[in-house]
Amino acid sequence: MSKEKPTSKPGVLRSFLSFKLYKRNQGRITRQVSFGVLAVVIALAAWRLNVTLYAKESWLSARMADWESLRALFGVKDQAFYDITIAYLVSISTLVLGVFSSYRIVNMPRFADFLISVEAEMNKVSWPSRGELIRSTIVVIAVIFFLALTLFTYDLAWSSLFKAFGISAS
Repeated sequence: MSKEKPTSKPGVLRSFLSFKLYKRNQGRITRQVSFGVLAVVIALAAWRLNVTLYAKESWLSARMADWESLRALFGVKDQAFYDITIAYLVSISTLVLGVFSSYRIVNMPRFADFLISVEAEMNKVSWPSRGELIRSTIVVIAVIFFLALTLFTYDLAWSSLFKAFGISAS
C-alpha cells in the first residue's frame, strides 16, 4: 500500500492571481456580459476618481501643496503638472486593478458555476414572440390607465363627499 499525498487546494490569493480560465467554454456569454458590465462600472469609477482628484480645489491639491520636499526630490516645479500626474496614475492604477479583478472574479470557480447555471436556466426560458409581446404590452398599459381612472374617480367622489359634510379643510 502506498501512502497517498493529500491534495491541497491553492490559496485564495494564488487562485485569484492565476490566469487560468475555469470551465472555459461553459457559460461563456454570461461571463463575458458580466465582465463587460463590471469593467464599465470600474471604468466610470476610475474616470470619476480622475475628475475628483484633478479638481482645482481637490483633496489631493490641498495635501500635495505642503509637500515641498517631495516635489523637490522629483524635480517638479509645476504644481499643476504634479497634480495631473498623480491623478492619472491613481485613476489608471484603479482602472487596471479593477478590470483585472473583474476578469478574475468571473473566472473564480464558485461565481463561474453560478454564471454557468444562470446561462443554462436562461436557455430553458420560452421567450414570447414579437406579436405576443406587443399584445401583452398593450394590455398592461390599458389596465394601468383603467386603474388610474378608477382611482381618480374614487378620489373625486370621496373629496366631494367630505366637502359636502364639511369634513375637508380645503
